[in-house]
Amino acid sequence: SGFIYDGGYVCAQGSILEMGEDSLMYSIRKLFRYDLSATSVVSDYNVKISLYPNPTTSTLNIASEENILSIKIIDLSGNVLFTQAYRGSQNEVNIETSELANGTYFANINDKIYKRFVKE
Repeated sequence: SGFIYDGGYVCAQGSILEMGEDSLMYSIRKLFRYDLSATSVVSDYNVKISLYPNPTTSTLNIASEENILSIKIIDLSGNVLFTQAYRGSQNEVNIETSELANGTYFANINDKIYKRFVKE
């Protein structure tokens, strides 16, 4: 879990691990976006998503029960290091991470879900 500042909102996230029928571990991700000028919840997302391997060394696989329309890789300073849009039905994508420095990053999926991963 953690907090991310997202242009006027604070995003709080958490997850529950669950083993799928394919023996892979999946996170059920819940993300709340709080408007800094109000006290109400702006968005509430429940999506089953998996990033593997985590930590990664060269390729990060992202699998989702929803279609993946876009991916952004963001460092801890909030810099967007990678952006990719996808067409059609994509439930799994592979991102090349070998050029990233070792450290912690966030994958932003469909501009609404943030998932943390580590590059070693």
